[in-house]
Amino acid sequence: MTRISRRNLLAVGAAAASAAARPRLPMAAAGCRYPPLGAIRYNVYRKGLRVGEHVARFRRDGDDLKVTNDIELVVRFFGIPVYRYAHRNEEIWRNGRLHAVTSKTNKDGKKFDLTAERREGVLHVRGRKGELAIEGDILTASLWHPQTPKVERLLDIEDGVVKQIRGRVRGTEQIPGPSGERRAKHYRIRGDMDRDLWYGDDCRLLRVAFDASKDGSRIVLEPRAFET
Repeated sequence: MTRISRRNLLAVGAAAASAAARPRLPMAAAGCRYPPLGAIRYNVYRKGLRVGEHVARFRRDGDDLKVTNDIELVVRFFGIPVYRYAHRNEEIWRNGRLHAVTSKTNKDGKKFDLTAERREGVLHVRGRKGELAIEGDILTASLWHPQTPKVERLLDIEDGVVKQIRGRVRGTEQIPGPSGERRAKHYRIRGDMDRDLWYGDDCRLLRVAFDASKDGSRIVLEPRAFET
């Protein structure tokens, strides 16, 4: 178990007190609260070349919404794998709030896990960066939630840290998809995480684009198929 110093406890307590004072999540747009049940299969491109797949699944378990994300990436150089990434997480949403998270990540051979569970209104997170207690509402950095660009912080479900962000609308665009063009609202978020995000009228995440932190290469996620 990770040891927590008195300084870390004080920092966590201050963060929790600040979080408690923050407003709840913004109200969802009229017409949808979450993406439709089923799955979205995304192709992942790097410099225009497909390097893997990201599958997001949404299902009901009683009154809970369960969301899983499976990501498999392989970057090759002249056909030889030079980087591998695998990540799987499951989120449980209860009464509109993040209730629990589990994740496993293998980043080019480095493996780490994360767990989080809400108890008595506090989300208790344990990851490779230590332990954290989060009061109030928070979204995850998996980006699927349509309110992501409207909040100020996200839970990184690889490391278990809180990322501060700010978002703004870039406009409404028609973007191609597996069943033809769809209208999407384009947002840009900046801060501890920089992303361009496009959400459809049905609350689906229809595109993600960003520059990789290591080499600046452009990474793009685009849906290949919608499954019910």
